[in-house]
Amino acid sequence: MTKQCVIPALFASAFFLFISPEIRAGEPVEIMAGEILVKFKEGTSEEQIKLFVQKYKLSEFGSDPTIQVHFYHSSEDDVTQKVSELSQEKIVKYAQANYVKKKERYPK
Repeated sequence: MTKQCVIPALFASAFFLFISPEIRAGEPVEIMAGEILVKFKEGTSEEQIKLFVQKYKLSEFGSDPTIQVHFYHSSEDDVTQKVSELSQEKIVKYAQANYVKKKERYPK
């Protein structure tokens, strides 16, 4: 490998370490337009969550109490920027776009 190829190869390798395991495995996924999953840090109050939802103009359409994740609709179909903003909030453990893993038609 030439010196010019080393930096891009290292960058690409590092990039794939930080994305979802399902995507990393190369399996097809469908991003659900306008849907975001948010897990709040332990100790976050209901009032803090309410203010957070108002600030970002989100509407909750569900939650999973077993894993403590809230499901929100955003007015924006492409939620990439919104997820980035939400992730910066001190009460957010993580935020990500909601996606559905598609089953391949023919197994490998």
